[in-house]
Amino acid sequence: MEFPLANTFGIRDSLYLQSANDFHRHRHRINKKLKHLRHALNIQTKDTKNYASKEKISSIDSESFEQDTRFGEVLLFNIERDLLYAEETRLSSEVNSSKSKERFIISKYKKALTYAKKLLKVIDSQNTSDSFLEVYVYTAIIEGSLNIFRKNWKLSINAFSVARCGLQYLYNKRELPTEFTKELYIELIDTIVDPGLKISSLRLSNDRSVPELLSFSRI
Repeated sequence: MEFPLANTFGIRDSLYLQSANDFHRHRHRINKKLKHLRHALNIQTKDTKNYASKEKISSIDSESFEQDTRFGEVLLFNIERDLLYAEETRLSSEVNSSKSKERFIISKYKKALTYAKKLLKVIDSQNTSDSFLEVYVYTAIIEGSLNIFRKNWKLSINAFSVARCGLQYLYNKRELPTEFTKELYIELIDTIVDPGLKISSLRLSNDRSVPELLSFSRI
């Protein structure tokens, strides 16, 4: 789990995801990845009828991560799957929007944020590493986006500001694998963080020219 942002947003960019169908297909790729990881780590849940009481992901802790860092990947890709589902739904809402779809998007952000905060606790032993900072930025982006949909503009501005600082630091200090470029960090600022800051700031000032929330730049 060395490059969390490259393995989430970076992979999305490399696949040129544009439509709801694109995100739907990639979500199923992540599902397959999770299935293989859970099987390899022996945390698959076979009794799907009683999933809530039998699931094992909630039991992942820092000790699990110390034994095998793939436990962190399980949490990371659970987060990414929920974000992909939210984006898939957002894109479909551009054609046929509804309050129920907006509530569904919010529920996916909330679930993703819960897993992201859990992941930060699980990998706390690496809290001085660039990978930890990337997860922290990932979490801040989720929190900022969730608060846009909740219309909590001040909280959104705070979260996106944290994400922006982290991304600028990573751009200046971190080297990515050869299949990715450091421009990923700048792209996240340009396509997600800065638009989120702009929308939140304008909404906070009661500017009625701001576009509908469902047209917010993708996460």
